Amino acid sequence: MRRLQLQSVAEAEVAEAMEWYRQRSPGAARDFLTAVDQTLRRIQRAPESLPLVSRTLRRALLPHFPYAIYYRVFAEAVVVVGVVHGRRHPRRWRRRG
Repeated sequence: MRRLQLQSVAEAEVAEAMEWYRQRSPGAARDFLTAVDQTLRRIQRAPESLPLVSRTLRRALLPHFPYAIYYRVFAEAVVVVGVVHGRRHPRRWRRRG
């Protein structure tokens, strides 16, 4: 199994979303974190099974939340480059590497 690596910007996006949900409902924040964890495990188990959205960038949608995890697959690792709300414009984050 490939190593899973989150770029610091992706970690910050998770933390920001968690805080937003926590301010509204601690239960929603827990559910969001569970969805992120489950999706990251799914990515790590079968990273190439999820769709390409560009030449090298893949996307996994979070269940029950309007977020997607964007990542790249390398020989030794899967690198998460963003955890992005569905309404955020792709040009703002797609160039991450």
